[in-house]
Amino acid sequence: MPNRYILIVPVPEQTQLLLRNTYKQVTDRALPIQHLHISILHPFFLKQDRTEEELYEALRRINIAPFTASYSSVGVYHQHDKKILHITLQPQDKFSQLHQKSLESIQDYIDFDKAPFTGGIIPTFDPHISLDYDWKGDALAFAHLQGNAFNIQSLDVKKEEDGNWNTTQSFQLVPQTNRTT
Repeated sequence: MPNRYILIVPVPEQTQLLLRNTYKQVTDRALPIQHLHISILHPFFLKQDRTEEELYEALRRINIAPFTASYSSVGVYHQHDKKILHITLQPQDKFSQLHQKSLESIQDYIDFDKAPFTGGIIPTFDPHISLDYDWKGDALAFAHLQGNAFNIQSLDVKKEEDGNWNTTQSFQLVPQTNRTT
């Protein structure tokens, strides 16, 4: 079976700590997701005629400046009869630009894995941090998190190996420059 990959923004350690502590306070349980992240592109496979190095080279060409993100709301997605507790992020336009430029840079290199999604339909991009993949409570208990801010500075490629997602490459976001032709 081919390897799966995902393109994510890692959540800064201080933000992860805040979310872990809040989850523990609200539920009296540890946060079930070990590595909090923001999925920029859903899981995908490399096309047979493509290499990891080609994927990385395409991603190196993305030209987006770092930006500040904040929580805008808390909600629940429904997927395969489960509820996924998540925090939606803003600014939507900056995340959408990062998603779109990432997709445009590697779309000829990848095929998305549709199996994880209900009906095999990949959902519309919605920047968020998932907190629990099998949530059974009330999302409103986390409403007080709205507004907390953190910096978006890098993109990571993760590869699934033996059931674990390992970072294979990290790319720093770089300020856009004025180019003359």
